[in-house]
Amino acid sequence: QATEWLAAAAAAVECSRDHRLFVNESEAVLGRLHRALLHLQSQKFSDEKSILESTTSKQEVVHFLLDCVRNRFLAWKKVSYIKDLLTSSSQWSR
Repeated sequence: QATEWLAAAAAAVECSRDHRLFVNESEAVLGRLHRALLHLQSQKFSDEKSILESTTSKQEVVHFLLDCVRNRFLAWKKVSYIKDLLTSSSQWSR
């Protein structure tokens, strides 16, 4: 559901804001974000793009993803996959 995606995005924002939380939980939060996005896609909602575009704090989610690539080298493939899915939406490509 869309609520799962929004909750995962909120967790990514929270993790991005707290360095200690990022160090301890970033891999789990990234996995949750990835699963939520896959689940959202599997639902094949007709308004999937509008759901993704309605996500608040897009910049902070992107910041979290960049931090994952910088600090968790093994996460780059998962981050790249998420990036590819999100940038298909015009709001995320900015």
